[in-house]
Amino acid sequence: MGILCRGLMGQQLSIQELANECEVSTKTISRDINVIKNFLANNSEQLDNIEIEYDKKSNKYNISMKGFLDNKEVFALVEILIGSRVLHKDDLDNIVNKLKKFTKGKDREMLGELVGKELLHYNSVKLDHREESVFNSDKTNSENYLIDNVWALTNAIHKRKEISINYYKMDGNKIERRIIPLSIMVNEYYFYLIAAKADDEEFSPRYFRVDRITEIIEHRATTRNINKYRFDEGALRSQIQFMWPGTLMNIAFEFTGPSVQAILDRIPTAQCTRDDKTGKNIITAEVYGDGIKMYLLSQGSWVKVLRPKRLVEEIKGEIEKMGCMYC
Repeated sequence: MGILCRGLMGQQLSIQELANECEVSTKTISRDINVIKNFLANNSEQLDNIEIEYDKKSNKYNISMKGFLDNKEVFALVEILIGSRVLHKDDLDNIVNKLKKFTKGKDREMLGELVGKELLHYNSVKLDHREESVFNSDKTNSENYLIDNVWALTNAIHKRKEISINYYKMDGNKIERRIIPLSIMVNEYYFYLIAAKADDEEFSPRYFRVDRITEIIEHRATTRNINKYRFDEGALRSQIQFMWPGTLMNIAFEFTGPSVQAILDRIPTAQCTRDDKTGKNIITAEVYGDGIKMYLLSQGSWVKVLRPKRLVEEIKGEIEKMGCMYC
């Protein structure tokens, strides 16, 4: 069992080294490894095809877990986590160390070298009101309160429970809301809770940054008419890239910048056609909320908004205000 456990932890198994350590003959260790081989073969279906393989180069055995993540997949996941900056450094280190256990022993050192410097210089985004965070009404200074809150909200969603939250708005004002949690999403650097107000007659998605939630109280009441709040999470994710309140809009704008693909990647619902008369690219998209306005303004003179009229007027107004700042 000890040899099997070592192999499952990613250690390479040397018959000679194990024999010296256990003070037995190499034949005894070889016999033990054959027992492990037979056990894994006889239970392959239950164990998801775990095998013990011999590496001729190192003259050692490895446990191969084909149903688990392989080294390149672990590396890709770690890079995504580092690039997102959504997790506190302690949480990230903890998760990366666990993921590294899925790699083979000979590759674990290489993975550590590849991501070591990135982890050393990793800076997560600054989370709001960390010092006042409350999880299930108990004061805590734990750095992993964000993950705790995400999990508590996920459980409430699963159980269809109404909850009350204390929440800090962007301006720093603290509010209390009784809501029906519906989904958790990650957008750019933050976890967001998608929810509906418990007393809303019609469903309108509301967004709360999870790191601004300082108290979660789960009520006994369950959401009976859950169909009223059903929505396509995939479609909503495509429409709410900017996590600002507002209404659903069909927008169109001219784009003369160098990379149309960058626009299409940033706005998943976007479609591009070329105006034969002007030779300009016309982008159309369906977006939710007013956050799109900030993104379009960030593109400077590469963008000219065509519709809707309200958005055109708001963009013009913002440009005039910006111009006045430099007068």
